[in-house]
Amino acid sequence: MIAETKYIHAFNYTHLFKKQIPLQGCLEITYLCNHRCIHCSIINRNHQRRKKELRFEQICKIIDGLAQAGCLWLVLTGGEPFIRRDFLDIYKYIKRKGILITIDTNITLLTHEIVDFLEDNPPHGVETTLFSLNKQTFDSITGIQGSFDRFMKGLNLLLEHKIPFSCIRTPTLKFNKDDIEDVKNYVEGLGIHFYTYHQVDCTIDGLDIPLKLALSPEEVIERELEMGILDRETSRSNGCEDDCMSHSMKEAFIINPYGEIDVRRVIPCFPSNIDIRNRDFLKCWRYFLNHLPFYTKKSLCDCKNCSLLLLCKQCATHIKLKSIRSKFSNYYCQIAALRKEHQKNFSRNGTQYIRIKL
Repeated sequence: MIAETKYIHAFNYTHLFKKQIPLQGCLEITYLCNHRCIHCSIINRNHQRRKKELRFEQICKIIDGLAQAGCLWLVLTGGEPFIRRDFLDIYKYIKRKGILITIDTNITLLTHEIVDFLEDNPPHGVETTLFSLNKQTFDSITGIQGSFDRFMKGLNLLLEHKIPFSCIRTPTLKFNKDDIEDVKNYVEGLGIHFYTYHQVDCTIDGLDIPLKLALSPEEVIERELEMGILDRETSRSNGCEDDCMSHSMKEAFIINPYGEIDVRRVIPCFPSNIDIRNRDFLKCWRYFLNHLPFYTKKSLCDCKNCSLLLLCKQCATHIKLKSIRSKFSNYYCQIAALRKEHQKNFSRNGTQYIRIKL
């Protein structure tokens, strides 16, 4: 059995931020997938680019750099990570470096052999997506007939072998919006953390096809009312810019299957992604962090002084990304405006709001 990482729950984060240590990140090892999910943000990756995906030796070299830089936790994902024949070799290599692993997978390619290995060498957790308990709805979202049955087979294998789960999530789309409560009850009945979200992204290639499947702003507010979210005022506080820069962006990264720190996915006005295949990862990471303040402020220019900022609950750079790539530039603005209107109605009835920081 490969030794599991011993880690400390309490860190001096201020010290780590000053040291510019990339504590955690996402390693996308392929864009290939056995599903064709209708809302997927990477559905249009072309064949020529796929030929340039990292080989095993290149991934190992990057992992060496991550370990030396102080990375403690990696999310292994894709595409579908188990579609790579060398997945277990990659997994073992990361384990030997003492890095915690979460596997983000659709769990439909799991076999007894794979799950037996994971039982002996457990991940920190498994994350997956359950679109619906209705077989027809599930298969229509994945675009693959029989995918629901294969998902349930994989789920049962993981449960039987007591493989830990981080969460099971469900995107709330037009096709499954009436199934969310049943999925929530089922997942929580298994003792697994569940969450749902209505945020759907345009594709990496800039197509807005997935966004057309998102709930309308009115439907989002209706869902938030049903869940009781709008019974209190929620805000990001005036520290939105500091939140972006001082937390997730300074400690987390995304590495795509081509060996690049995928900075343009979160900072769309950044000049380019950073190729790390033949470079020192920590130097590349610090280059990004040193230039982050300028480009973050550039992304925030339209949002920083917005009167709806406290009701937006979205990262300004994420909104900027949508406005560049799609027609949905004001989608979250409309949602925030509806929240404000709803809260005005509550105020007339004497409801007192509780301010919380998300």
